[in-house]
Amino acid sequence: MNNSPITSLTTPGLLTDKVAFITGAGRGIGAAAARLFAREGARVLLAARTEAQLKAVTEEIRTADGTADYVVCDLTDPASVRAAVNRSVELYGRLDVAFNNGATGQPPGPMDQLSEADFDHVCAVNLKDPWLAMTAEIAAIRATAKHGAIVNTSSVGSLMGTPPTACVRCGEAGRQQPHRVGSRHLRPGGIRVNAIAPGTTLTELLTTAAEPP
Repeated sequence: MNNSPITSLTTPGLLTDKVAFITGAGRGIGAAAARLFAREGARVLLAARTEAQLKAVTEEIRTADGTADYVVCDLTDPASVRAAVNRSVELYGRLDVAFNNGATGQPPGPMDQLSEADFDHVCAVNLKDPWLAMTAEIAAIRATAKHGAIVNTSSVGSLMGTPPTACVRCGEAGRQQPHRVGSRHLRPGGIRVNAIAPGTTLTELLTTAAEPP
């Protein structure tokens, strides 16, 4: 007869006691990541531009006994991006993980017919924002958790030519470079930087882009 005490088989989540900041978290991959991070024990701060979407995902996480809050963020505004990152420290006292997933699309068509205004907007969100966010995230991690991880979302489309969305693909390709530079520069100090390149994912952004004008 085994008289040893019964021990719990429950193990803590991979992100227990961690704080995660996620952009583009109101829908699609960002929202799914927020739910997963919370299930794994992280306290999450969701950032995006549409408050109704952020509120819905946040309430869903809280209903499932997760810890979540949100901040409305304009990814084209450097001050708004910095304030959103700093909000994670104000709320939870630290920052351990950042997932830079926010992105925008473009009107599909030949590259020579894309307006300069559309080009500038795509670059401001898909290329410049991850850089701005990373600088704020690095500072927040160093000042609080000391060690952490940053992940940028790119796409398999950045590795091939897709003429109808050439500007978007250029931005996605550019999102891969900060992780290459950052991983060498920051890893010795305890901050990992990586990029992921998902394939076609059935999100609202994809279905909207596929709709005929």
